[in-house]
Amino acid sequence: GRGPQIILSRTHRDFLRRLLENEVPEIFHGVVEIRSIAREPGHRAKVAVSASQKGIDPVGACVGMRGVRIQAIVRELHDEKIDVIEWNSDPTLFIAKAISPARVNGVYLNESANKYKNALVVVPEDQLSLAIGREGQNARLAAKLTGWRIDIKSLPEAISDWLFTLKNNEEFKELAEEETEAIAQAEEIMGRKVEGRIIATKDYDFLIQFNDRLERMMIIKRREKRDIYEKKKEEALQSIPAGAFKMDLSESGLSDKIISALSEAKLVNAGDLVLTSKINPERILEVSGIGPKTLEKIEIFGNKLPEIVPEEEEIEEEPIPEQEPKTAAVKTPTDEEIATEEIVEGHVEKIPEEVQTKLTELTPEPIEELSEPEVVEKKEKTQKVEKIKSFEELFKLELDDIKPDDSGEDDFDGKSAQKKQKKKKKSRQIEYDPDLDMTISKKKHKRAESNWSDWEEE
Repeated sequence: GRGPQIILSRTHRDFLRRLLENEVPEIFHGVVEIRSIAREPGHRAKVAVSASQKGIDPVGACVGMRGVRIQAIVRELHDEKIDVIEWNSDPTLFIAKAISPARVNGVYLNESANKYKNALVVVPEDQLSLAIGREGQNARLAAKLTGWRIDIKSLPEAISDWLFTLKNNEEFKELAEEETEAIAQAEEIMGRKVEGRIIATKDYDFLIQFNDRLERMMIIKRREKRDIYEKKKEEALQSIPAGAFKMDLSESGLSDKIISALSEAKLVNAGDLVLTSKINPERILEVSGIGPKTLEKIEIFGNKLPEIVPEEEEIEEEPIPEQEPKTAAVKTPTDEEIATEEIVEGHVEKIPEEVQTKLTELTPEPIEELSEPEVVEKKEKTQKVEKIKSFEELFKLELDDIKPDDSGEDDFDGKSAQKKQKKKKKSRQIEYDPDLDMTISKKKHKRAESNWSDWEEE
């Protein structure tokens, strides 16, 4: 009722992807990857998987022991059949596995110049119905899974088609002359088959090799034709201006009926029309309402295109000027710095008199350098002189010289010097005794109420 709702489509192929992720831990953790899924909901599905690590069987991981994992998904999808196939980068092997459970004699690819992907699959006669499937279901799912258009033929059908083309088609005259003996043997085997006789395995192997050889020769010829087509296309594009592929067919001078017929044939602009007329004029003649006269008009129009369509001017990109590397602001040196640099570097250039006077003011007096033993002797002498001075001062000390320090500065204990002097004044008195020839400090008791003068008289 209330709140957000999640609606899942059971017919979507990603529904099967999520079920596989839930059921197979290798897919959930990324060890096995699902490459593609083709599905007809409720009937059948094909899944192509690959392993990202060596030594892991991706199909076995999805199926599980005795098919436990895949059967759980089949039950969830109401008995929808699921074929798990190993993905392969080679399209021939991948298509051969996608046709399974049918066996395959050969897969032959035909990638045309228009980038249409066609594949011919040849199977044994008894495997034809299995390869096609019920109402073409197996072949349809294989085409969806691989991305190729698949044509399935039985081996006798493929041989009979080749025998007919070798006899009647003039393009294959040289090939027919080379394969005269093989053609005669193949005709004899096919005659026995029509009569209902038993064909040995050797004869079947010969037919498989004969068909394979002819199909490979055909692939080589198709490649050569495709290369010629590509060269013609490049040459034709050089004569057609680029602006023609943006021009409407209304400017070609053709009637509205012909323009509508060309647009149905997917020839929308003037460039495509002229290109097809030069490379493949037969395609234009196949369009209804177009004959050789209209084709001549199109060719004349194509010759006039360079004059009608102005050449697109190529916009020359202006070269970006190279930015000089950002440098810090250069400080102009003063006269003093220049002078000091000259002195340090040892230049002989003359220094102006004004700068010399400034330098003499700034530089301190030169200090005489002493050797280490001289320095030690000098230090010892200074220490002795200081000791002598302090010893003589003790005898010259007089009472009047000892005065309290009135500076008021805090001592290390955080108390001012004045307080300390007051305390000394109250408690002690220093006198010189001539009899003993020495200074004596006398302490006064706190309880004594008499003054200093009374105490001296006593």
